[in-house]
Amino acid sequence: MMRACEHGQQVSAYHDGELSPESARAFEAHLSRCAVCARELAELRRLSAFLMDARVPSVPRALLVRLHRQAVPVPEKDIARMAGTLAAAAAVIFLVCCSWVWQTVGPSAGPSISVDAWEWTAVAPGPETPAGDAQQVAEWIVADLSLGNGHD
Repeated sequence: MMRACEHGQQVSAYHDGELSPESARAFEAHLSRCAVCARELAELRRLSAFLMDARVPSVPRALLVRLHRQAVPVPEKDIARMAGTLAAAAAVIFLVCCSWVWQTVGPSAGPSISVDAWEWTAVAPGPETPAGDAQQVAEWIVADLSLGNGHD
């Protein structure tokens, strides 16, 4: 099984004439060395030729006239009014959802994080835990590590 070439996305752009002249020249040089891209380009050219040769069926004029008569024209003002109504409904739904989230979670609620006392004291010793109380912190660390909870 052959691997796909990293330049494979350029095949379509090259076929359609979308590459800059210098990119097209570089891709042509690549095509001379890459059988995968050359084969893909050949397949794309065959598909394009097949589609160009395909006959487009003609629609009888009477059928077109009948379809046009049955089509109901929608005035632009009705479309604009419908778009405005849908936008207003979306805004109301958005505000209701925001209100619900605000009431459920609260304005100052952050992510719930469980922090052991020794971890908090080790990284942010406060006035309630003097910096010289290393014995207490060491005991908390030993107690936590003995639990085997993955903090080690």
